[in-house]
Amino acid sequence: IILVIFFIKSPISRKIILNIGLLAFLFSVYSFTEYRSILYIFSKYRLLIYYLEYISFLLIPFPIINLINIYTDVKYSFLLFIIKNIILLNWLVQIILTSAKIIEFKDLLPFSTLLIIVTCITSLILLFISKNREKEKKRVLFSLIPVLIILLVGIGAYNIIGQFEISSLILILTMTFIFIQMASLISKYTKVMQENEKIEKYKALVSYDTMTLMGSRHSFEEHISSLRVSPRDTTFISADLNNLKLVNDNLGHNYGDVAIIEAGRFLHNNFSDSQIYRIGGDEYVVIHEGIIDESYIESVQSQNMYIKDISEKIDISLSIGYFNFYVNNKEGYSIDDALKFSDIYMYENKRIYKKSNNNSDKNKNKVN
Repeated sequence: IILVIFFIKSPISRKIILNIGLLAFLFSVYSFTEYRSILYIFSKYRLLIYYLEYISFLLIPFPIINLINIYTDVKYSFLLFIIKNIILLNWLVQIILTSAKIIEFKDLLPFSTLLIIVTCITSLILLFISKNREKEKKRVLFSLIPVLIILLVGIGAYNIIGQFEISSLILILTMTFIFIQMASLISKYTKVMQENEKIEKYKALVSYDTMTLMGSRHSFEEHISSLRVSPRDTTFISADLNNLKLVNDNLGHNYGDVAIIEAGRFLHNNFSDSQIYRIGGDEYVVIHEGIIDESYIESVQSQNMYIKDISEKIDISLSIGYFNFYVNNKEGYSIDDALKFSDIYMYENKRIYKKSNNNSDKNKNKVN
């Protein structure tokens, strides 16, 4: 019951644990009242113990049928609802009759036991003919049938010798039923946790670029989608490596990978409070929720990016374009417009870089 209140979130798991907890509680109370030492210690409260014994006994089928209801087809729910209400009505009527001293609980014990058997057997038949949850259904059937057999033996013994002394057997078998259900639930919970762990690992793989450890294209798309739904003042920065092809062609793709990783690290160092995504090849997008001062971005763009064993041979740098998006902008620009403008400015800066540096001839000479 404590697990249900504080920890369990799944509706079905809550129902299962709650009813197992209720069943365990009822049998704990029933078992408590069966000890002669309890009667001796609490002799002043014999009447209370007497009531607790039969009230707990009469309610035992209720959580059992609730558990059966979880595993049966929906079309039998109403019939099981009627059965549960019969149990509750019997419980209430017997309390009234005993309190009014018309008839005692113990005198109605054969009827009570017969009612428990009939309601449980009916519920088990409904469970048996259901096509829902075959594995769980078998566990419930396997653990409940022995309890009903013992109850049948108890009724026969009562009719023949006038005694009903099998409460210990019923208690043991019902506790077995509880343990089987708990073991099933723990097994199911473990599988769910393992599946969740796999999902989290998958999310981690999908969310981060494995080479640079920056955000992945998938994460970038999710971030943009969230901004489309809830736009905020945001700075978008597009960045692209200059001369990566030259590095790959002359130094090898391993050096090209190093250049891509170092470009991501450079952006992370300069925009540490922003989200940085590698969206493909040597292309990066920086998303800062808030507005970055333009002078700071210009200062970052003017920095020399030094990469050991590469910069000595080939000029390598980042072309950067940016756009500050305001939610209440007069032009009516959208998040997608802001991204597009950021890309346009980046490619314009890349064109200017190529034109002003004449990199091809210069870098080839350096390599040679």
